[in-house]
Amino acid sequence: MITRLYLVSEIIDEINRLDLPDVNVRVVEEGISISLENIGFFPDSDVMLPGELEKLNLIIDILKRYPNRDIVVSGHTALAGTIQGRMQLSIERATAVANLLLSKNVRNADRMVIRGFGAEKPIADNSTLEGMQKNRRVEITILEN
Repeated sequence: MITRLYLVSEIIDEINRLDLPDVNVRVVEEGISISLENIGFFPDSDVMLPGELEKLNLIIDILKRYPNRDIVVSGHTALAGTIQGRMQLSIERATAVANLLLSKNVRNADRMVIRGFGAEKPIADNSTLEGMQKNRRVEITILEN
C-alpha cells in the first residue's frame, strides 16, 4: 500500500517536473489535495479558458495513476459578489472540472464527490488581487480509501 507521504512526494515531484503554474499539493485530513489556484474560467461562468484544459489534462494523467482512490472535487471563489452567487459559481466550476474527469474516464460518477464552498475557505487575503487569484481555485482531493 502506498503511504500518504510517499504519494504526496510522488505527486509534487510530477507537478514540478511538468512545471505546472499555480498548482500546489498538500496533505489534508481526507487525503492528498491538488489545488489548482487561479484556475481560469470566463467571468461569472463555469466555462474554462483553453489553457486550463491543457493543465487539467496533465493532472488527469496523474490522477489515473491512483485508480483505487475516490476523488472529491471542490470549488472555491474569491470574495466577490453575493454569498449565494459565490456558492453557486463554486459548485458549477467544481462540476465542470468533475465532468471533464468523468469524460476522460478518470473515475466513475459513483467514485467522485462534488463540493462548492464559495468564499468560505480562503487560503489567502481577499483584499489583494494576488490573494483573490489564489482563492479562486478548484481542489481535487485523492481520498484515503
